Amino acid sequence: MTVRDMKKNIKMNGMKLTAFSIAMVMGMSMGTVQGETKEPVTETTKRLYTYTPKHKEILQVEDDRKILRSAAEILPKTYRSDQEKWAEGIRVKDQAESGLCWAFSTTTAAEYSWAKETYEQTGRVQKMSPAHLGYFLYNRVNDPLGNTAGDRNLPVSDEGWPFFGGDLLSAMQHLATYSGVALESDTPFNSLDLSGGSEAWDDSYKPFDNLYAYKNYVTLENCECMLSNVTVENLKTLIHRYGAVASGITMNVNKYMNQSEKDLEGKKYPEGRSFYNYEASKQNHAVTIIGWDDDYPATNFTHEISGMTLEKSKSLTTPAGDGAWVIQNSWGTTSHEQGIFYVSYYSKDLVDDPLVTAFDMQRADTYQYNIQYDGTADCGDSSDPGNENFYTKKNSHAANVFVNTTGKPMKLEGVGFTTFNAGTTKYNISVYKQLSNSSNPTDGNLAGTTTVTTTVPGVKTAVLDQAIPINVGETYSIVFSFPSDTYFGVEKERSGYEVEVQKGQSFFKKGLLYSWKDMETYDACFRIKALGNEMEDYPEETTTEQITKETTTAEEQTQETTENQEVTTQKQEVTTQKSEEIKNNSNRNEFQKKVQSAKKIRMKLISVKSQKGRKAKIQWKKVKTASGYQIRYSTNRKFRKKVSKRMVRSAKKYRKIIKGLKAKKTYYVQVRSFQKIRNTVTGKTIMIYGKWSNKKKVKIKK
Repeated sequence: MTVRDMKKNIKMNGMKLTAFSIAMVMGMSMGTVQGETKEPVTETTKRLYTYTPKHKEILQVEDDRKILRSAAEILPKTYRSDQEKWAEGIRVKDQAESGLCWAFSTTTAAEYSWAKETYEQTGRVQKMSPAHLGYFLYNRVNDPLGNTAGDRNLPVSDEGWPFFGGDLLSAMQHLATYSGVALESDTPFNSLDLSGGSEAWDDSYKPFDNLYAYKNYVTLENCECMLSNVTVENLKTLIHRYGAVASGITMNVNKYMNQSEKDLEGKKYPEGRSFYNYEASKQNHAVTIIGWDDDYPATNFTHEISGMTLEKSKSLTTPAGDGAWVIQNSWGTTSHEQGIFYVSYYSKDLVDDPLVTAFDMQRADTYQYNIQYDGTADCGDSSDPGNENFYTKKNSHAANVFVNTTGKPMKLEGVGFTTFNAGTTKYNISVYKQLSNSSNPTDGNLAGTTTVTTTVPGVKTAVLDQAIPINVGETYSIVFSFPSDTYFGVEKERSGYEVEVQKGQSFFKKGLLYSWKDMETYDACFRIKALGNEMEDYPEETTTEQITKETTTAEEQTQETTENQEVTTQKQEVTTQKSEEIKNNSNRNEFQKKVQSAKKIRMKLISVKSQKGRKAKIQWKKVKTASGYQIRYSTNRKFRKKVSKRMVRSAKKYRKIIKGLKAKKTYYVQVRSFQKIRNTVTGKTIMIYGKWSNKKKVKIKK
């Protein structure tokens, strides 16, 4: 009996969610077969959800096939990430008898993504732990700041967590809490005793200490999800960009995979390596897609179906054209072709009912704090307000109010959120400090704003243009406004999940003329997260960028109230008041012009040169109106990882030497000007930054 004869009885342990017609990916386990007997697929546990959006038409605002087409046009006809130098060390894994295929595919995709991004700097590949993801999703631990104590993902069945199954979107949402991804060496899969199967599993057995729950090697920065309109060119580009993606498929080896070397009209076909789903069916397995082959013959998928004529078998099992995805499975190297098989471009489980996730990881120390109220991994089943996919109409607002309980001053540097909108969607984000009314997220000082645009659903991180200092014990808010209709991620208690929602944490505003409503009335909270670090070495002179719009509105309201109260005052007082108002308006307009002018300045970076002693000399063209300059540098060309900044507080200087760099590393550098501008209406002086300059790189000498 060969090894390939031993893959039988694929247990469909897991859950399904029909939101956006998504088949959620379930876990699989494998047994043994005697001789050539094949047992049918059997379902052991299932968890069904239904989702019927009331406003489904907005889910496909823009055809996703436009998003990545330009990049896909230059990609090769054949590509495999596992054959790249940067992927050396990434191995085919074996989930054994577990139902953790979803955790294996997620962490394997994360391995490829991180290796592709960092191998040039580190020269090594780290193995990431699927057992950590599976265990702590179902045995979650309160976050380090204690804000998610009552949140739990409940067991799917009584079989034990290694056999429950799971899905890729829940994996994404769990990783957004910064519980994982951990190293395989810290929480090894092979330390689990699965020999007795689910029947012998004892839930009292805790394989990993809770101290490992947030001991991460990397954390999730962004996740791109393809839930509809998956085209060959888009998926190719996603694989090439991240190295690999996790995907759901319908793994029925008896029905869809060419299993044997039968002589079909004089031709032999590879055993167990050619998969084509020719009919609509539920996804039940998660795999990692690592490449493609445009020339993979359609006839390689052809096989004879038991009880069917040869002609009928051929017509069903031969795709309409050539081409296949290269799949890395989690059944060990003795399955398929050393753990690799091929799925036709025309396989209906990928064409008609796709679920593809790409994971963009970041260093675990990118943010020391992930301040959040949502601890569950649920991705929802309803578009009604308060459920997991919260339908927000144009001009509505969502907000979370936080208090800095870290015990130290912090700088808010990023904002995390979840969206389920397809197509180009804009989000305006505002941060308010020193709230005087914690039930009104905008009743405070506007400390900063940013705008982010998404094109596909998933978990997102918006990096703020300027860090915002938050004092110990200070109350602040993060407010989203929606210029268009969208589905925004929220957490809500429902069957299968326990959620602890408290009053005063999360708020919703239906429109401009409506008041804020506490989301506690819906038993829900928005998945808005405050991402930050301690305030060490934060520039003393740096102030938060005060946008004058709120100040202007408040002044005009005060003036209007004063005028109504003093309608009986003397004409001379009215005239004086109007004169002062005209003066203030003139000053305000002048101030706003200066602010806009300062924002538009784009400097020219002249040179960046390496010097002995791990230094770099940076020179730029001076800006006449500048009060000073800010330099940023990173080993990441997109400045998305571990960015360092230096201030030059003299407008007369046009060069600076940066010390303490790492030898033989390539650094990318930009510079921008800043101006200190006094608001003659409020009397406050604020710092306004210009645009970042052109980018230059330098390789540091020894």
